[in-house]
Amino acid sequence: MITRMAIRGVGRGIGIFLVLSMTLSTAFAQELPPQSADSSAPATEAPAGQSLVRFIPNPHPFGVRGRPHILPMRSPEFFRNAPPAPASAHLTYYGGRVVSSLQVVQVVWGAGSYLPQVTSTSTPSIASFYQDVLNSSYVDWLTEYDTVGLSTPTSNQAIGRGGFINQYVITPSTKSTTVDDSTVQTEIAAQIAAGHLPAPTTDGNGNTNTYYAIFFPNGTTITQDGSSSCVAGGFCAYHGTVAPSGTLREFFYGVHPDMQAGSGCDTGCGNGSPFGNYTSVASHEMTETITDAEVGIAPNLAPPLAWYDVNNGEIGDICNAQQGTVTAADGVTYTVQAEWSNAQGACVVRGTSAGPAFTLTPSSLPFSSQYVYETSTAHVATVANTGGVALPMPTVTITGTDHALFSKSTTCTGAIALGKSCTISVKFKPVSTGSKTATLNVSVAGTVAKTVALTGVGVAAPYSLSPRSMAFGNCMHATTCKAPTVITVKNNGAAAVPIGSLALTGASHALFSKTTTCGTSIAVGKSCTISVSFSPTAAGAATASLNVNAGGGDGSQSVALSGKGT
Repeated sequence: MITRMAIRGVGRGIGIFLVLSMTLSTAFAQELPPQSADSSAPATEAPAGQSLVRFIPNPHPFGVRGRPHILPMRSPEFFRNAPPAPASAHLTYYGGRVVSSLQVVQVVWGAGSYLPQVTSTSTPSIASFYQDVLNSSYVDWLTEYDTVGLSTPTSNQAIGRGGFINQYVITPSTKSTTVDDSTVQTEIAAQIAAGHLPAPTTDGNGNTNTYYAIFFPNGTTITQDGSSSCVAGGFCAYHGTVAPSGTLREFFYGVHPDMQAGSGCDTGCGNGSPFGNYTSVASHEMTETITDAEVGIAPNLAPPLAWYDVNNGEIGDICNAQQGTVTAADGVTYTVQAEWSNAQGACVVRGTSAGPAFTLTPSSLPFSSQYVYETSTAHVATVANTGGVALPMPTVTITGTDHALFSKSTTCTGAIALGKSCTISVKFKPVSTGSKTATLNVSVAGTVAKTVALTGVGVAAPYSLSPRSMAFGNCMHATTCKAPTVITVKNNGAAAVPIGSLALTGASHALFSKTTTCGTSIAVGKSCTISVSFSPTAAGAATASLNVNAGGGDGSQSVALSGKGT
């Protein structure tokens, strides 16, 4: 459920502190310069199906003076007769981060007049747009910009679907109706620091995936490097980055001025309804963030720059004003901007695959240090159908040097419908100390197999069980057989090991019984014993487990029990 949360204001003291203590670096989409916005409008009508409005490449090479570049205002003709992308367009990868699963926090900049769909969280709204379009074919084809396996330098990320976290209404510290970008950065950082906005989160490899989409009320002007929103020669929107500082993690943000009638952006940022113009601009900034997250903090053509065309800008710049639609799972048809596809050599809103295709995310599942003989919590990988047909049931295997230490369970037990996904849960149970590696493999008929790297580290547990298994062999039913040895529980650590419980579990646990010398804890360097007996009631094999559950975070371990009634 999408909910709306009202947020208290942040005091000026926090804002001043952050201004003094943080280094805020701005990153912006490399857009067309405002001074060239309308110079190409034709004086005559274009032939049917052809535009006479020519594409205007960005004349500034990347990184000049480190200044940001904006999504410029355009004439209505520019949207009615959008120029084609240049034939030379091509995004080059420079080694920086993309966003593997964009998580959107919508920020409403205080009280004022807003388009109803901006402040609503029902369908259709900006909130439903982010949730449903991020989980549609509009995002799926961006896998062509995955960085997994690309030559060094690479962020080694796979692009997948994202989601909408929530909508938050903030009370900004400033009351001014003119807000500079530096104020925007400081305010969002302050709201995060005060706990009024959720903190940035990361994917499994520590890459930021949170995007704060900020929407301003009517009458508010945003300024950036001498340029202003919603005026001739100004801009419609931009996306940026705040570099990490202190305890604040790096985060991404987008600025969206008001686009209601009379705002100025209503005629210079699209050729449709105000809501359609909003979603088109929002899709532009969202997609550029996914494919080139840190453009503004890259000093040259090198990391952290990601996918970029040095002559034409980012994925959305190349296709500026070329509109399309996406019918999402909520049944609403949303206006979006087309984005540049290297693979298709065109501005597109979806992939071309009519056959089976899928994504597997994340690219790796790193397990934290795990006590030997203790099973970790599950880490999850997702298989998403991104093709044009139902995806046949995937085949899932684990291979590699330490494959036996990783186990799996899956919901991928049948064909996957269009636009749907399933999950694979993996657990890690080391039997010795040291680094362990394996590979999760997913293959589907008619597609290229995909993999997830599995890694973990086994560490010595505070206590040990010996032996790890106990076999009773044949035992006459209606009699009791004792094991030839006892199970020894030894404290190997530097502190007492509390004993939470000793339990028999498993299919035949009722046929086994235990006695023990173990009390409530085991002192340092000491041990206790557990004796187990087997009493079959009929002929046949029996299995169970003896589980030792230690308290104080020392984990649980088990001994496998087996026997056969004769």
